Amino acid sequence: MSPRLHIAVASILLLALCGLLPPRPATAQEYRQVLVQPDPGGVMVAASLRFPMGHEADPAGQEGTAFLLARLLEREGERRLREEFSRIHIDVGRGEFLVTLLAPRETWADAFRTVESLVQEYAPAESELAPIRDAHLERLIFQAGAPVREFEIERMRMLLGSSAPGARPSVGNRGSIQGVQAGGPTAFRNDHLMRSEAVVAVVGPITDSEVAAVVQGPRTEVPPPRSFVEAPPLQPGRSDTLPGDPDSVQRPNAPPETGPRPRLRLPSAEASPLAIAGGEAGPRAWTSGERSVVDRNLTSTWISVAWPFPAQSPRLLLDFLGRTLHEVVVSDPPEPGFYAAEVAVLEVEGTPVLVFSATVDPRTASRWEGRIVDAMGAVADSPPAGAFFELGRRRFRNALFLDLSTPENRSAWLARQYATRGDTPDLHDQIWRISRESLAGAAAAAGPPRILLFGPAAMMEEYGERDTP
Repeated sequence: MSPRLHIAVASILLLALCGLLPPRPATAQEYRQVLVQPDPGGVMVAASLRFPMGHEADPAGQEGTAFLLARLLEREGERRLREEFSRIHIDVGRGEFLVTLLAPRETWADAFRTVESLVQEYAPAESELAPIRDAHLERLIFQAGAPVREFEIERMRMLLGSSAPGARPSVGNRGSIQGVQAGGPTAFRNDHLMRSEAVVAVVGPITDSEVAAVVQGPRTEVPPPRSFVEAPPLQPGRSDTLPGDPDSVQRPNAPPETGPRPRLRLPSAEASPLAIAGGEAGPRAWTSGERSVVDRNLTSTWISVAWPFPAQSPRLLLDFLGRTLHEVVVSDPPEPGFYAAEVAVLEVEGTPVLVFSATVDPRTASRWEGRIVDAMGAVADSPPAGAFFELGRRRFRNALFLDLSTPENRSAWLARQYATRGDTPDLHDQIWRISRESLAGAAAAAGPPRILLFGPAAMMEEYGERDTP
């Protein structure tokens, strides 16, 4: 080695030992996809990070690990974000871990970096886990024996199978929670919260370039939200106006419109209806129905009826179908023997399943079971017509956009949509494309239902006695 080279090497070593060499640029790992929705009229910035793994990945015997990790991250996040006037919320689903940040416009970038560091690096000590674990154990002890919790587990077993990991309780049980040590949540994070698999959605008064400087990954800009969008003009030969409207054009041999007349005309879209595409829509979660009764000595009966749909069924159409079923089954005010009902569209083996659940008086259980099951056929044969359909669609639209009016709900929705669908649908366009015919077609496409009754079998009427209450 030449004397000059010796001097150069020695100089480099000396600089390195003194800490004077510039640090090597860190190559930040990119997210799978970054969605940006500018909202110039907004005040706060919301950012959601969706990882595609949830409580179904809890280790066997340590159910509730993902739930405890979420609570640990929330508590530590509140401490770190306090000075930035920001907050963090985490949802743990069967197949998702969703972290949502809400921050002021001025500090959102620093708050996002704080959340990134928290999710990727935080390793709680046993002393940090113990109070959260103990508080959760107290809740589980208080809820022990609650029939609704057992019903929820039985419902998931009906949908997924009794041995499916996703059918285990998402919050764990007393035995599993007691067995979770500090290393459990950390291992779950290291194994499943991979940045390269996460979808990030940022919503608020920000620009694409501002997000690019903070969040690494391929970006897609989503059009800003619109408070109200009218459908395109009416087309000749279509009956899309309300009864009595002087501009209405009736289809040949169209039945007369019935029902109340709203004050505003509701135009329809020029595009093709949002519908389930015949035999090309893909497989279903199951092809044969079943009915099971779980006998419990209770004062109420829980009913769940689940219909499978083809894989490519439009989710928004199924949501509207679920709302329509609820209106068909549940009167206002409710009839005697009825306590509560909810409708949800879940995913089973990558395909949609519409689940109608109700709580009723055990003496009327079979009657309500028949009413729920028959409602799907009723919508297929005779969906709401005229102004009844238009008003139902408008109420559905208003409820949907009211829920998405907050930036944190909208960022979470965008992240979920892209992660599960690969795009972010135009809700205004899709809602106007829902027609009475496509609603009937969706109901007709429902597969054979799985039915669960949870309650005192001796008090339930025999199935088939369907006199109205």
